[in-house]
Amino acid sequence: MKTMSNSFARSYTLTRRLGTKVQLAGKMMYLPNSRVPRVVQKLTLSQVAAIPRDRYSVKVIESTQTSKVTFANRYRRMLLSARRERLRFHGRFERAARASDFIVPKAQIVPETISANADSTKKYTTVIELLDLAKKEIKVLYHENRELRRIQKDAPPGYSGIFFPPVDEGKMSDCILKVVERYFGSEDTGEIRDKKYKLPQFCVLMYYYFRRINILQNTSRQPFCLYLLKKVFENESKFTSRTFNNYATAPEFAEVEKDFTYASRLNINFKYHPLPSENPLQDAFHEIGWAFHNSSYFEELRELQKNTRRFLI
Repeated sequence: MKTMSNSFARSYTLTRRLGTKVQLAGKMMYLPNSRVPRVVQKLTLSQVAAIPRDRYSVKVIESTQTSKVTFANRYRRMLLSARRERLRFHGRFERAARASDFIVPKAQIVPETISANADSTKKYTTVIELLDLAKKEIKVLYHENRELRRIQKDAPPGYSGIFFPPVDEGKMSDCILKVVERYFGSEDTGEIRDKKYKLPQFCVLMYYYFRRINILQNTSRQPFCLYLLKKVFENESKFTSRTFNNYATAPEFAEVEKDFTYASRLNINFKYHPLPSENPLQDAFHEIGWAFHNSSYFEELRELQKNTRRFLI
């Protein structure tokens, strides 16, 4: 087997460690790739401006803000340490709660831009990430932040009687939000099985699914809506009690309510994606149920269900 030449080996190693070498604004620099999703280097403002923003997330760190980055990273480490502590000892909420006060969103650690009168010849430490990676990390931090704040706020956890025990209302709210993000992102309208739906329409179909699988202790529509407003869409204007009830009582949804909520009337296997049919609303309902059925929290609930069946009481 032939060995790589020294020049090629050096080039391969450099690409693997520093990213992909390119020329932008007349100068050489490195951009992230699949092997190196994040690159840190010193660049001029013209080089920073030339980086394609549709593919990369760019953060510039001014030399005067070194202490700020150190401070933020220190408390970010504290957050992760507290999270590990919380996972090991579920009853010890205090340490995790205190750490949540110091959460610093990663996207805010460094400024987005440099002032217009900055020195154009000066080089600034620049963090470049693949855009998909940056979005994923921000989303992970958001959910960790939400979880810790919920624990701090609801200790002991709040209980409204919506779900049968042992369903955790807080964990379920996180689960719902993740499924919403799958189809809606940050928008009010999402696409489910090639058809556009508004968020309240999604919530009505989700409500039907929860009734169908018998996890709702209180099956009334209004208490479930209030749960969503309080636990899931707090301070969000895109979901209101009025829009939820308007769609729930609309003929399109009212006509299928019994078919969707009674398993004996409609045979659906939520383990699998729906096959296209002549009923788009049923396909959307099937798809939503599939998303919940295959979520990590529903896997946790199935494990709880399996364990309780072993009880000899």
